[in-house]
Amino acid sequence: PDFVQVAMAPFIKDIHKKGIRVVSNAGGVNPHACALALQEVVKKADLDMKIAVVTGDDIMAEKESLKKAGITDLESGRSLPDTVNSMNVYLGARPISRALDHGADI
Repeated sequence: PDFVQVAMAPFIKDIHKKGIRVVSNAGGVNPHACALALQEVVKKADLDMKIAVVTGDDIMAEKESLKKAGITDLESGRSLPDTVNSMNVYLGARPISRALDHGADI
């Protein structure tokens, strides 16, 4: 909510008018909900902006196979803990640049 309502909503018309393209690591565990909330802000401001979402970094489904493969913490060498609530990987800038290349404003 902070990103959408505090950082974006009050400035969305200026962002659009000035052609500013926004790249953010927002959305936490639900980037699609963040995009929908942003779309509502854009709609309420009567603007036409393209909002992209980059996904694919959630590897939680791979937890057991990674444990079986003996994956360990890079720094400590410890194995994965039994209780893991989230597992994400860094995808690099390529997916973001692709979204921008395809016309994403946000």
